[in-house]
Amino acid sequence: MPHPPSDPEKALREAISNGNIVFVAGTGVSMSATFDPAKKASHPQASWAGLLKHGVDEAERMGRLAGKKAALYRSMLDVDPTTQNLISAATAVTDAFGGVSSGIFKDWLAATIGTIRPINRDIIDALHALRQADNLLATTNYDDVLLDHPSPLVPITWTDGDDIIGAQRNREFDKIIYLHGYWKRPETVILNGRSYDQIARHEEYRDDLAAFWRTTTWVYVGCGISGLNDPDFGLLLERHGERARGAQHWDFCLVHKNDRAAFQKHFDDLELNIVAVSYGDNHGALPAFLRTLLPAPVSHVSATALAPSPCTIPRPPAFYAEPDYIGSHKFVGRAAELQILSDWAAPADPTNLLLFEAIGGNGKSMLTWEWTTNPRHALAARPADKPWAGRFWYSFYEGGACMADFCHHALAYMTGRPLEDFAKKKTAYLKDDLLALLHANPWLLILDGLERILVAYHRIDAAEVPDEEANIPTDKIANRNPCDAIRDEDNDLLRALAAAAPSKLLVSSRLTPRVLLNPSGQPIPGAKRITLPGLRPPDAEALLRSCGIEGKSDAIQSYLTANCDNHPLVIGILGGLIANYLPARGDFDAWSAAADGGAPLDLASLDLIQRRNHILEAAIQKLPDASRQLLSTLALLTDSLDYETLKAFNPHLSPDPKKLQGTVKDLEQRGLLQWDGRTRKYDLHPVVRGVASGAMAAADRERHGQRVVDHFTAQPHRPYDDAETLEDVRSGLHVVRALLKLGHYQQAADAYAGALSDALFFNLNAYAEVLSLLKPFFPNGWGELPKEVTARDSSYLAACAAIALDSCGEPAAALAAYGTALRVDLKAEDWTNTTTVLRNISATQSAQNRLARELRTDSFALEVAKLSEDKEGVFRGRLNLFAHQSRLGQWAEAAATWSLLAPMGRAWSRAVYRPGFAERLYAQFHFWQGSLQEAHLAEAERLAVQGKNRTTIRNLHRLRGDWRLTQGEWALAAASYQEAVRLARDTRSVIDADSETGLALAKHHLGQLANPREEAERLSTITSGHLLAQLWLALGDTEQAKHHALAAYQWAWADGEPYVHRYELTQTTELLRQMNVPIPNLPPYDPAKDEKLPWEDEVRAAIENLRDKKGMGD
Repeated sequence: MPHPPSDPEKALREAISNGNIVFVAGTGVSMSATFDPAKKASHPQASWAGLLKHGVDEAERMGRLAGKKAALYRSMLDVDPTTQNLISAATAVTDAFGGVSSGIFKDWLAATIGTIRPINRDIIDALHALRQADNLLATTNYDDVLLDHPSPLVPITWTDGDDIIGAQRNREFDKIIYLHGYWKRPETVILNGRSYDQIARHEEYRDDLAAFWRTTTWVYVGCGISGLNDPDFGLLLERHGERARGAQHWDFCLVHKNDRAAFQKHFDDLELNIVAVSYGDNHGALPAFLRTLLPAPVSHVSATALAPSPCTIPRPPAFYAEPDYIGSHKFVGRAAELQILSDWAAPADPTNLLLFEAIGGNGKSMLTWEWTTNPRHALAARPADKPWAGRFWYSFYEGGACMADFCHHALAYMTGRPLEDFAKKKTAYLKDDLLALLHANPWLLILDGLERILVAYHRIDAAEVPDEEANIPTDKIANRNPCDAIRDEDNDLLRALAAAAPSKLLVSSRLTPRVLLNPSGQPIPGAKRITLPGLRPPDAEALLRSCGIEGKSDAIQSYLTANCDNHPLVIGILGGLIANYLPARGDFDAWSAAADGGAPLDLASLDLIQRRNHILEAAIQKLPDASRQLLSTLALLTDSLDYETLKAFNPHLSPDPKKLQGTVKDLEQRGLLQWDGRTRKYDLHPVVRGVASGAMAAADRERHGQRVVDHFTAQPHRPYDDAETLEDVRSGLHVVRALLKLGHYQQAADAYAGALSDALFFNLNAYAEVLSLLKPFFPNGWGELPKEVTARDSSYLAACAAIALDSCGEPAAALAAYGTALRVDLKAEDWTNTTTVLRNISATQSAQNRLARELRTDSFALEVAKLSEDKEGVFRGRLNLFAHQSRLGQWAEAAATWSLLAPMGRAWSRAVYRPGFAERLYAQFHFWQGSLQEAHLAEAERLAVQGKNRTTIRNLHRLRGDWRLTQGEWALAAASYQEAVRLARDTRSVIDADSETGLALAKHHLGQLANPREEAERLSTITSGHLLAQLWLALGDTEQAKHHALAAYQWAWADGEPYVHRYELTQTTELLRQMNVPIPNLPPYDPAKDEKLPWEDEVRAAIENLRDKKGMGD
């Protein structure tokens, strides 16, 4: 048996440097943290023996334990406190109090463990510093000592096996693992013999604990030998310790210098994999030793005072902006709106959330920034005895379309904790902590540009959405409400913020989130909406004059009101045009009357949008050549860009940066180029981009577009195989879009095909982005092949379009595109692509619930693969066959097919197979039979995560939710469905209606569904199934439940026996019987009514030709 390392401390430090550490705090930690120097003693119940002595005394006092027995147990605890004696005393105390479920036992825990509070934080803060360095923290104690920390921490116990594994797998360092239970959950406390017996016999937990222990390194802090010998740890180490030691997988126990030899002898005698490490020769040295294990110094943390953050976040009540707002012009006017804001901010106003809604460029951000930062407004609006606890401005134009980053910065500011304490947590975990702070004190939070978290703006061209389109918002992907938040948890938080008194939430947005409105379209209680109009005529005049313009007041006001609707963006562009009118710079009167100035602008018959565009075209025509070249180049891009990128498009022959800076300043001064201080980037307003692009001559477009292509082609980027966000493929998207704008279709196809396409499909599920890229190839519709690319590329592009169309819920268009691609492949005898297209057509048939056609098409694909000796095609064909057999309930046949698949391996190309997909089907196969185990899901998830197979990861979350739902585990089901919904919404192109329905059902059972009937009605517009029927039944609406159950039965029947969805049919049949609804009498499958697909004869003929060539014909 291997000896422990010769240098224990060096081995410990090496293990910590490798990561995956769990620090386990024992009773010594609580005793150290509660040590009172004045009394020279720790909390009397911080130790196991001290707790049990109190229990014996209390049981005797209550007459529940005889005096002689009480004296015997006291003697055992004082004289011989072995593990067995401690458990015996604990059993006597627990029985005397009526068991762990009794009120007496709970009250006793509250009166003892519940009163333990840290006095000396040295060891606590050292452990939390290690936790913040990405290590997990666990404890064998029952108390709150480790939870006494400014940042929110989540206790999980041995009964939460999935959460323990999840904490390790998902690196959730905010979770504290209570290995022996937590006092506020008395049923989890492991104290007496029966509870130890329960945990020893709990095989699922024992498996989870062993898996957790084997894949991490444990460092025991403040743990005695008796603690490591208890029936829980003792059983773990007895089963696995010797084997781990043989493999030299060492854990570590920190001990006093004088105790190291005795501890190590104990571990060696039992052949355990634990190394005793000395922390020093006095107990006070332990915290300092723990801090030496940190990878870098971590500042001491105070739990009672706000600690300064290591970043630049100021301390409340000082104002904090993330990031600062930089306006494009001087703030003018808006006196009425400023007064409305000040009135709203007063404590007497019952409205907590005020939303300013307006079209782009109307000054929403500037208004809210001016009111918030000018001391005459926001600060003055509060009485002296009720000032703001703090003011926080957050812009969604930079942080991405989610509320999580907002919560991270808000909580870091409001608590004084480092941003890193919150950075890895999701909105759902942060919501309660944020709301608690908002309810405790009056905070002012400003959410600028909230439209960016909504479905209508969750698209690659969010920065280009024109005002005319934003005024009639739609979902470009499917049938989601365009004013819904992309993430369900964001909806929940927004709704709660409207009731966050006494705090105030100020919002600016181009759209109003649906959750802030009731079914009648009116704001919910606590919320108020104001539509921001154009400027008042005098203010509009003042804005124009701030651009250096002079003229008659009445003429200026009349012109701006009639022609610009006093819109700030248009006024700024107009000001730039007049300021650069060479015959009379800045002279409005002269410009407006001049034939080469404003006189030719025929604006009277145009609406505001047309007037705006007309003015803009005139402004572009008057630009110097260099300015117009730079503006035209930027108009070909779809995103903002930083100065380094802008320099790549320098229109001047000389590299002198001063010339470029002059051109940039010229465009800014004219109001055509915007510097966004929030993102530190330059950008064009959507209107400017559209008009500038449309006004370009063909030769200019070619020249400027080629510069864009050359620049982004040369940019280094993360390998597309590893792409996790659209930002990772941004350069490739720029190249393809620019080439398409230039009409270079073959080059665009070359740039799109392969790695970029695979990343968009498999890594990102970005189907909408795929369709937006491919649409220019198909000007005459998706069913007609492009004529300006090679035949092979035409087939490839058509197949890609078909897959994306199918994924976006357009099966008819997808089938047409597939058919054209298939004929090209058959003509070219390209059997690999033929099988690929056939498999994709099969998927389309599945989406249309044509199970017989689906199976027939996949049979063609498998036969072609076998005859053409395509091993990858054979593997995928068998995998599809396994899926069909499982769906039809042909369990024996499916098992036989799986036995053929298993030995074929999984080392196939990305285009054919993504890791975890087969294992997900296998887990589903077991779920449908009622034999699913967590191990099936875990293995599939491991492979899918490793292979970045986002679709399979999402489907596994849904499958786990389905499984938990059948078990009545509502909270676990909701958590799984929530993640599936989040992943679907993150991908922009996917609506996971089944997961959304399962989430609603689980939330309803938990009492967490805010508007149950409204949500059920929404879901009824996008899906139908037995889960939706169950939701309506749970809501008490049997008519709706019956309607949806019958619809679900009809769908599950599909083509009729034997081509049915066996699991769903069984579930729906049971539901109908539960409601006493007669089972529908539907006809079985009739082959005579199943028409051939348009290309079916051609495929059969190709198969026969292949057979003849191989000598297999009849």
